[in-house]
Amino acid sequence: MSSTVLQMDEAERLAVLNELGIFNSEPEPAFDDITQLAATLCQAQISFVILVGADRIIIKSRFGINDALAEAPRAGSFCDHTIRSTELFEIPNALADERFCQHPQVTGDPELRFYAGVPLITQEGFALGTLCILDRKPRKLIPTQIQQLKILARQVITHLELRKSVRQLEASNKTLEESLAFQKAIFESMSIAVFVIDGNSNFTFCNKGAEKLLGYSAKELIGTSAASYGFITSETLEARRKQIRQKYNLPDDAEVKPFTMEVSREGFLEDTFSVMRSDGTVVPVEASLTGIIKSDGNPLGFLGVAKDISLRKKTEEQLKQSLAEISDLYNNAPCGYASLNKDGIFIRGNDTFLNWLGYTREEFIGKIKAADLFRKEDVVNFYKRFARLKRQGFMNDEIELIRQDGTVLPLLLSAVVEYDQHGNFRHTRSVLIDITERRTTEKLRDELYAAIEKANAQLEEVVQKRTTELRETIGSLVVQIQERDRAEKLLRQLSHRLVSVQEEERGHIARELHDEIGQYLTALKLQLEMIWHTVPEAHSGQFIEAQKLINELIVKTRQISLNLRPTLLDDLGLLPALEAYVRRYQTNTGIKINLVHTGIQDQRFSPQLELTVFRIIQEALTNIARYAKVTMADVRLWVDKDYLNIEVQDEGDGFDYQAALSMGNSGGLLGMRERANLMGGRLTVQSDPIDGTLISAILPLAE
Repeated sequence: MSSTVLQMDEAERLAVLNELGIFNSEPEPAFDDITQLAATLCQAQISFVILVGADRIIIKSRFGINDALAEAPRAGSFCDHTIRSTELFEIPNALADERFCQHPQVTGDPELRFYAGVPLITQEGFALGTLCILDRKPRKLIPTQIQQLKILARQVITHLELRKSVRQLEASNKTLEESLAFQKAIFESMSIAVFVIDGNSNFTFCNKGAEKLLGYSAKELIGTSAASYGFITSETLEARRKQIRQKYNLPDDAEVKPFTMEVSREGFLEDTFSVMRSDGTVVPVEASLTGIIKSDGNPLGFLGVAKDISLRKKTEEQLKQSLAEISDLYNNAPCGYASLNKDGIFIRGNDTFLNWLGYTREEFIGKIKAADLFRKEDVVNFYKRFARLKRQGFMNDEIELIRQDGTVLPLLLSAVVEYDQHGNFRHTRSVLIDITERRTTEKLRDELYAAIEKANAQLEEVVQKRTTELRETIGSLVVQIQERDRAEKLLRQLSHRLVSVQEEERGHIARELHDEIGQYLTALKLQLEMIWHTVPEAHSGQFIEAQKLINELIVKTRQISLNLRPTLLDDLGLLPALEAYVRRYQTNTGIKINLVHTGIQDQRFSPQLELTVFRIIQEALTNIARYAKVTMADVRLWVDKDYLNIEVQDEGDGFDYQAALSMGNSGGLLGMRERANLMGGRLTVQSDPIDGTLISAILPLAE
């Protein structure tokens, strides 16, 4: 938990914010790098650095969205909540959060769902704004991502406070430069050291600033030589003498005054060195010495100005350290970063990207063209996509680059374009992710899917084989039966038996899938979850993909089992089974089904009738998914006196019903018609290549 005490005085907070002078300022690469890094480390689509004003929020930097406004109302914003705490403010699903479910950016473009923000809190405890990431899908951050986001937030506030320090220093420098024009009388009020020495380097004037800098009073300094106090070390003095002898080509033994000689010749001296105060502490100073010339042209003395630059040195060191930390995060990120100029030449790339490709920075930056990393047959396509990227400003794609050793590197690319203020192309900024493991996982998934499909085909082959055997038996018996009435009766009995055997076989296969294969997959899933904490972090992504694959196999097995024999039909009846099937069908095919029914709510019919109705509708919808090429279809059921009526209709590609029957490949249509006939009903098919297909069935309620 943070130890910072949050200051809630809004007037003081706004005053601190205004001191930064950051409103309406130009974009700054340091903030842009942080937003890009935040989005990458947290695997988010969008990130912002936002400052919160009195009644508006100001977007200082953005990543992942180009058309965002420069500012927005503060009231009701995510960031307004974030700055009221010292900790991370996270909304896993804004659509389910009553505070934000009606927010225009949640209900409308860009349809935000996830938000996580860290307040930007100064050392004094004022929350000036937020570093936040957003996504278009619900999610939660893992602990490492939260820690990384907090680290980046501290970098943002460091830059803001350094900016404040730099502004203060710049203001101080300006004041000092203007003060040099004033008369000697006002030097006493200046905060910097101002002194005058004569030709013998004796102090003739020292202001309060000089007293503070050197630790001696003006009374002690005036009339004495600067050398007598040892303000400047002998090493520094000797180095200055050597420098002057070399500059003016003087003999090595020539007498040289280390400061005043150069001023006498050049008229001015400016240098940075260290001085020792009266208490022995060493202070870095920036000093200038100007000759004071009499009217006759002879030197009267020298005017010196010196200022303590300890704060600036400290600020520069802090800035250097911050830049080093950002550079380390940039170069050692788990993803690659790269930039191209207008000619497609790499002008920037992090160490991760260079290591992937096998190049040194000297070999790569400014020398290698992106086109050189593609196969010859892909170069033309690259230039087309690069031209499109320049026009539209962003691109997401999968690419394959050739490493220096000739091997292939598959990457997921997300690129945006940086334009200047006139809209001219400057360079690209790209994030690249190595998807080698993902492709290996996808290959494994495809192989497993193929194995399931093969098993399913083998099961269907067994059913078809047994069906064929039964039909051959029926045909043989029909030939042997002499009497028409007896033949029809026997045929009906065998047909009933055929349907029963088919359904028994489907039920048997469905139970095997559910009880055996389903249990094996569930056990495998539980074992994976038990060893989750033992998996090395380097392989966690591949492990998650394996878990997703097991979940998909469980769902696929359950779907095959339900399609073979819907248990809801036996347990709850016709309507619940149809409603469940329609929901699965819509999810699997993307085809919307309008299910309309009358007189069957809370009704149970004979098992044979319910099964016949379910199978006719199932087969009709299967044919629509395979051949109709539609996005919507209608299913209607109603009870009319002693009959149950069925209609399945679509407006897609129709067919010639009689021609389909004559071609001998219409087993589905024949099966529907046979089931209707066995129930004492009838089935009709009306189809047209333009107007679509209507399948109707009328089945008696009583057997």
